[in-house]
Amino acid sequence: MKKRKNKRKISISGKTEDNQHVLSGVFLFVGTLGLPLTDVLFKCKESGFVIDWINFYEDALKDGYKSQTVLSKIEEAVVDVFGKKYKDNLLKRLNYYIEKTKK
Repeated sequence: MKKRKNKRKISISGKTEDNQHVLSGVFLFVGTLGLPLTDVLFKCKESGFVIDWINFYEDALKDGYKSQTVLSKIEEAVVDVFGKKYKDNLLKRLNYYIEKTKK
C-alpha cells in the first residue's frame, strides 16, 4: 500500500490581536483549484479572515513558483482588495522574511 503525501489543507492557524482568525493553506485555492487570488481575498475579507502570507508564499514555492512571480501575484491582488498602504506593508514584511530565510 502506498503512503499518501502530506496533503495541504486549509486551517485556522491563530488569531490576530484584534481577534481575527488567521487562515493558512490559502494557496490551495489558487494553486490547486485555480481560483483567482483577488476573488479568494475578497471572500476572506468578507468573512473576517486574515491570510497567513508566509504560509501562502512558502506553499507557492513548494508548488514550483518563483519568488518574484509569487510576490507579483500577491502585490496585484492585495492592492485591488486592501489598498496600496496594506500592500506596501505586506511586501515589506514578506521581503524581510525572504531575506532572513536566505541565510
